[in-house]
Amino acid sequence: MSLSLNEVEALARKAVRGAGYPWGLAEDGARAARWLVAHQVDGCAHLASTLALLDGMNDAQRRPLPGRAGWFGAGHRLCPITTGLALADGAIAVSAPVRLCNVVEPALLLAFLGLLADEGAVEMLWSGSRAVAGPSGVAGALPPVETLSDLVVLRTPSTPPTRPVVTRARLRRVDLMRLEALAHRTYAPATEQSRLLGAGAGLTDS
Repeated sequence: MSLSLNEVEALARKAVRGAGYPWGLAEDGARAARWLVAHQVDGCAHLASTLALLDGMNDAQRRPLPGRAGWFGAGHRLCPITTGLALADGAIAVSAPVRLCNVVEPALLLAFLGLLADEGAVEMLWSGSRAVAGPSGVAGALPPVETLSDLVVLRTPSTPPTRPVVTRARLRRVDLMRLEALAHRTYAPATEQSRLLGAGAGLTDS
């Protein structure tokens, strides 16, 4: 199915919120998915997988815990949304590498790194591969969907090549269904009062 970037962001926002994230984080997660799609990466697939793998966790379990040996997830998995926002607080402003352990969907984390890299770019090393995210997009070996991996992020002077920005996304049916199912959780159930105030026959079926 084909969606515009605005439609992608709106659906993603509701899906992240439906997965239990606060609205503020839902905005950030949706923006990350849109950024990936605009730069020719299947952000919807990576977001749908992230939410499926982390569904049921609370805010405390999704929070990254920085330590001397690296960053770990309180729920034993690092959420790319909360981790990306934590990196925004200044960790990638220094030249020292940051080690992240058991990150869910590292490709989604790349969106946050790209959005944060206002100067230069941010390099992500994972499983013997390398990806770079910058204002112009992403390049390198991108982690596939449904990946959990240890990785290292650090500032780099190199920047990815500029690629054409797309304005529409093609979603796999499975990803669309996953996101719509989560988005449906944000809808308020119909009540007797809402049915009386709504259009149509109200409580009668004539």
